[in-house]
Amino acid sequence: MRVVVVGASGNVGTALLRRLATDATVTSVVGVARRVPERVPPAPYDIASWCGVDLGASGPDEPVVHRLTEVVTGADAVVHLAWAIQPSHDRARLRATNVVGTRRVLEAVRRAGVPQLVVASSVGAYSPAEGDQPRAEDWPTDGVRSSSYSVDKAAVERMLDEAVQRLPSLSIARLRPALIFQRASGREIGRYFFGPFLPERALGHVPVLPWPVGL
Repeated sequence: MRVVVVGASGNVGTALLRRLATDATVTSVVGVARRVPERVPPAPYDIASWCGVDLGASGPDEPVVHRLTEVVTGADAVVHLAWAIQPSHDRARLRATNVVGTRRVLEAVRRAGVPQLVVASSVGAYSPAEGDQPRAEDWPTDGVRSSSYSVDKAAVERMLDEAVQRLPSLSIARLRPALIFQRASGREIGRYFFGPFLPERALGHVPVLPWPVGL
């Protein structure tokens, strides 16, 4: 099985590469990222051949879609994990990568006739709800208007809804996780949450444990 991972160098992409490395049914992996390793990378990045593509590149879609189509042609599955959350002040740049970039991936998958697409959505795509009762997966995914992250995730959900209707031969799986952490990405994740307010040397010693209300 040939698998293409878009956003393979990120937090979740790295974890997925580790998993694919142990799967005997996977015969080849292609990693797509804006910045790719220049030399032979360490594990788990060494299991993939790499292709540099900027999903949110300015200008028309066609050059990016054409390159992506070349990359995903012949794939048995494409896993789309790429998502930018920085720079948080540059709304246009984030939307270009997250929403326009997803549109470009979808079009490349369509052109190449890839049979399976997996897309990382988010619990943040869900519409607000009163109370704390659990909601099923069929709860509306119209997002929260005050959150640009949620608005963009909801926009991607609408794209996927349309693709399901338009491309019956394409099997689309969408995942809606909450926050995903792993030890190897601790410093990077810490910078996202604490920014300049906490020295990097202290990130491993913060006496704070997130604990959701009700647990």
